[in-house]
Amino acid sequence: EEAAHVLDAVPKRRGEFATGRRFAHRALAILQAPPGPLLANADRSPRWPPGVTGCITHSDRYCAVAVAPATEVAAIGIDVEDATRFDHAILRQVLSRREIETHLLDDDLEQQRQRGATMFSAKEALYKCLATVASARLTFRDCAVELDRGSGVFRVELLTEAGPFGIGHRFTGRCAARNELVATAIVLPSRRPGS
Repeated sequence: EEAAHVLDAVPKRRGEFATGRRFAHRALAILQAPPGPLLANADRSPRWPPGVTGCITHSDRYCAVAVAPATEVAAIGIDVEDATRFDHAILRQVLSRREIETHLLDDDLEQQRQRGATMFSAKEALYKCLATVASARLTFRDCAVELDRGSGVFRVELLTEAGPFGIGHRFTGRCAARNELVATAIVLPSRRPGS
């Protein structure tokens, strides 16, 4: 049933999909979720079993899955990116002038790519996280990223409304870089009583 979602995809996409699903099934087993296919929603995001929230991310050479009980976590957004693909043209498309001036101008090319990839990844993590709790479709210009250099922490501020979150709402996440990969994560805690 899962394979039907990528039947017409190129082999690379089928391989990424299969790896993500394999990791997701391992993570769901740790949560003792009942076994079954992990199908896709219309937007291609995984349709997690009842009582579970999660996220899958992959690059050409890395895949990760995060899952949690919905009683503890309302939404998870994770993303991984290969920093080498982020040149100036791409960064100008996905980052605002202010983000570039604040975080990239005083760095060498390698640091610019890594920091720019981290900012792009933070936006992607936010979009994946919010897709679970808000029906809004955001663009790269709908939020602004602020990196706290050296701490592994970032903040993303909404510049437009996204479901229950208004303009100016700030989300805090974590980031890490290793070799040429950057990874980011945002977790929204559950608002249920006792969580």
